[in-house]
Amino acid sequence: MSIIDKIKSKLNYKEVTPLYMDDQLRNAYQTTSVVGGCLKGRTALITGATSGIGLAVAERLLNEGCRVIISGRNPQKLEMAQAELKRRAYIVDEGSLHTLLLDQYNTIAVQKAINELFASVPVSIVINNAGIFGEKDHRCAFRSVTEEEYFHTVDVNLKSTILISELTAAHMAKGEGGNILNISSICGFSRNHYYTPYGISKTGIVRFTEQLSAIYKDKGVIINSVAPGSVATVMNHRKANDNIAGFHPLNHIIIPEQIAAFVAFMIGETGKYQTGSVKKACATEYV
Repeated sequence: MSIIDKIKSKLNYKEVTPLYMDDQLRNAYQTTSVVGGCLKGRTALITGATSGIGLAVAERLLNEGCRVIISGRNPQKLEMAQAELKRRAYIVDEGSLHTLLLDQYNTIAVQKAINELFASVPVSIVINNAGIFGEKDHRCAFRSVTEEEYFHTVDVNLKSTILISELTAAHMAKGEGGNILNISSICGFSRNHYYTPYGISKTGIVRFTEQLSAIYKDKGVIINSVAPGSVATVMNHRKANDNIAGFHPLNHIIIPEQIAAFVAFMIGETGKYQTGSVKKACATEYV
């Protein structure tokens, strides 16, 4: 018996097999409908969809047969995301994928863009995913956060979600209703992030979702939220082909495609029974 084997025999340990975040892994979560095709033909607006969870949600909804509009502030990133979705998605028919240049820092610009969009397209799904997670937030270094950094995070994560949700809910209520789903975070429930701009903004999304849902519960607009745990995204310092195995309840960090499948579930027929709810998608993970 080798010295390593002798040491192992004396210890309690857990071996984690490497798991690489490549196309094969992502495709494993994109092969079949998670809602039985009930989303087919609907039009969805997804903010912050140039990477990470937003991009995965766009791919999922394209594969569910939706017409998808991805929004962002950077035209180059939007163009790259559009090309990536055409490469990855199984279903990208002519006219099924569009981009919307949306400056979420500019209230007047957002109001104009949303009003024009609803005047021309029957949007019935809105996914508010745009957000930022700064390095100081990541380290919970809230005492060193500047006033500018604080308001920048809150404006991007919370203020824009409130604005877009209120505008789109009003439009949906005038028509045939729809679904609004806000991406929050497990950090919104974490003591470690109570005082960080990110944690505050995500807690705000949770409470706002509950309040707005109460206003529109009898008007055909279903408003919910999903609060992911740690997800393998660039914002969490993960990139394509990284090894995402680790000491996690799932033995690997959650991948965006898993969250995307849950998002589709929440805006499908089953989601009609969920109103004003916030679902934690973290596999018992605590942060």
